[in-house]
Amino acid sequence: MAVRPLPTPELDPQAPPAPRRRWPGRRALLRVGLVLLALAALTLGARFVTHRLAYLTVDDAHIEADMVDVSSRVGGWLTRFAVEEGDEVFAGQILATIDSREIALAQEQLTAERAALDAERAAALAERERLQRHLQAGIAQAEARLEVAEAAATAADAALATARRDLERAETLDVDGMIARQRVDAARQRVVDQQQAHRARLAEISLARTGLVDARQERRQLDVLAERIAALTAQRQAKQAALAQLRVDLADHAVRSPVGGIVDERFVAAGEYVQPGQRLLLVHDPQAIWVEARVKETELRHLQAGAPVTVHVDAWPDEAFAGRVLRIGHAATGEFALIPAPNPSGNFTKITQRVPVQVAVPQREGRLRPGMMAVLTIPKQTAPRRAGEADAPVS
Repeated sequence: MAVRPLPTPELDPQAPPAPRRRWPGRRALLRVGLVLLALAALTLGARFVTHRLAYLTVDDAHIEADMVDVSSRVGGWLTRFAVEEGDEVFAGQILATIDSREIALAQEQLTAERAALDAERAAALAERERLQRHLQAGIAQAEARLEVAEAAATAADAALATARRDLERAETLDVDGMIARQRVDAARQRVVDQQQAHRARLAEISLARTGLVDARQERRQLDVLAERIAALTAQRQAKQAALAQLRVDLADHAVRSPVGGIVDERFVAAGEYVQPGQRLLLVHDPQAIWVEARVKETELRHLQAGAPVTVHVDAWPDEAFAGRVLRIGHAATGEFALIPAPNPSGNFTKITQRVPVQVAVPQREGRLRPGMMAVLTIPKQTAPRRAGEADAPVS
């Protein structure tokens, strides 16, 4: 038996369309979602407003450090670079060397000249000592001869006086005829002899005094030697000063790091000729860093030195660094502009100025590097004190 298909009902084109089925909870779910969204917006808005009321946020701060330009005090050919960019160096470490052959040769020459002056000065000192002993002996001998001559003159004077008294007695007795004529003549001859002896003793005294004067005048040779020794000493001191200067120049040919830190950049290469004062390297101490911010003048009333600061660095968004306000500037940044902005026309547009604020932040495993951007969050102070230095900077 064949199966007959069921008849298909014919659609009436004039009949109205059948109504669509709707979800029974769609409107209710939409209402609940709108309520939740409004609550979330109110919560976030409340948190944002509360945060703005309680905290001061600076989003354009950046990390700073003392970037030290290492330069050369002397000119010359750069023979060697001992460090590369990124190397860690300590204070006093040799970073580069400059050709110092001419300084070494000049140092050797001055050393030889100083040695020659030392030898000449030593010879002059020995000569002065020898001459001083000789002069002392000569003066002593002259003084002794003078004493002998004076003693002989005194004896001759006494003998002459005795001879004259004997002659007077003999002449008196001769008048009376009591002695022979020969005795009178002998007495007169003794007086003549004693006079000649006395004159001879006086001549010896004169010669002895002349010899003493000559011996004493020879001391001028000591003065001449003393002046020569003084001149040699002055020349030696000049050579010594020149050698000290050469040592300084020789030390300057070795460029040393003024601080301990990191080599950031090299500006020249080995083999180049450098001028005095030319910048060779850039070094900074990674431990001596701080955060520099520009705070609006209208927000300074909420800020004081020593206030705690939370620092977020863009390079490490998941980490927070604890800092402290170190100092607050005493002038707006506009006062330090190279070209001031006078307003002679009378037109004026008020612009909120910014004041520099320095925040001390400790280093953490070398992650904080100069130039990085940072965001500061500072609790607003209810009773701020006068801006000034922090009592104790963060180490």
